[in-house]
Amino acid sequence: MIHLYCQPQFPVTADQGRDTSGSKARRRFYRTVLLGVAAMGVLVWTAVEQFGISIEEMTALFLGAVLITVGIAACAAFFTFLWIALRGLVQRRGNDD
Repeated sequence: MIHLYCQPQFPVTADQGRDTSGSKARRRFYRTVLLGVAAMGVLVWTAVEQFGISIEEMTALFLGAVLITVGIAACAAFFTFLWIALRGLVQRRGNDD
């Protein structure tokens, strides 16, 4: 009998042949998040220390970026709703004829 994937021929307990400290994907995810936060911290520190940007200016830039992101998401939601509504009207009109 040919198997397309390998199945263990004996029962595997929790501490036999398995990584009990967490999956590799989970550890990789946490490592990536930690490195991303550390990199952002270094960017803010560099902006403040090396280039003399004040905390107030950094806060204003951050709030501006958040507002632009929210605005883009709101526009996308509006146009998606509009697209779905118009498509529904066109399909309904085609079924009436």
